Amino acid sequence: MWSEQKKEWFCRQVELCRDSMYAVARGMLRSDADAQDAISEAVLQAYRNLPLLRSPEAFRAWLLKILTRVCYRMAREREPSVELEEVSGQLAGPERDVDRSLTLYAAVQALPLEYRTVVLLYYYEQMEIRTIARTLDLSLDTVKKRLSRARARLREMLDPQEVMT
Repeated sequence: MWSEQKKEWFCRQVELCRDSMYAVARGMLRSDADAQDAISEAVLQAYRNLPLLRSPEAFRAWLLKILTRVCYRMAREREPSVELEEVSGQLAGPERDVDRSLTLYAAVQALPLEYRTVVLLYYYEQMEIRTIARTLDLSLDTVKKRLSRARARLREMLDPQEVMT
């Protein structure tokens, strides 16, 4: 049985990671409801497996690792492909212009899941490449390749005229 002190520590750590968890889950799954489901499942798995956590300092990375695994599983079960135009249309109505950051985020959302995940963790969550590799159980080279390929695809999506010339 867990002591009240351990339960409080766990709850504080989850609360500190709440925004990161939502950003990653929402970015990977593209749905608020799916993101909330994934977060709930990840927190439950983390709670059940807390005795396996080797270092309390690594809690954030460990929790995000659990979350990304849950998101990957959910995405494989549910994810249809999404075109940039579809996502852009959801972000801006006809009465306003889409600014550069929304256009970039829409392009990130249109990336395949494996590229989208590393971009979200690297640029939006500001995780180091080594931490991403550990979190996703990938080699450093794989993470670097995915980031490179994601950047290339983003350049193509955001400025197709430049790519053509």
